[in-house]
Amino acid sequence: MVAPILNILGWRVSHPEFWFIPATRDDADARMVHALRSDAVPDRTLAVIETRALGADIIDGIEFHLQRCIDTGVAIFAITDGRFWHLYPILEGVTPGKPTAVCDLFSGNPCDVQAMTMLECKTPAFVHSPSK
Repeated sequence: MVAPILNILGWRVSHPEFWFIPATRDDADARMVHALRSDAVPDRTLAVIETRALGADIIDGIEFHLQRCIDTGVAIFAITDGRFWHLYPILEGVTPGKPTAVCDLFSGNPCDVQAMTMLECKTPAFVHSPSK
């Protein structure tokens, strides 16, 4: 569900030498937590995405992950049910309240798609170079 979107955003799922997503499953509420990392920025998670089942409540219980992102210097937290994405940029010294963007990927609204660029990979090691 998440991999195709990550590919579009520059997280090269087919190039594991440049990225990896250690995912953990919390069986209590059927969610997955993905930490996006890069060899270009060792020992640091750049973004965290929590995925829940389609139609699940994606607002309830996110405080724990937001606080972990703040504490560990993660740049962005996103939570999704596959259709709706709530995006929280993490600014130093600021505790996020409401999401900066709420995107409905089924809407076809260009504003929703544009907001997803917050999750775009900006690490040089991820830049896809054409094969020679």
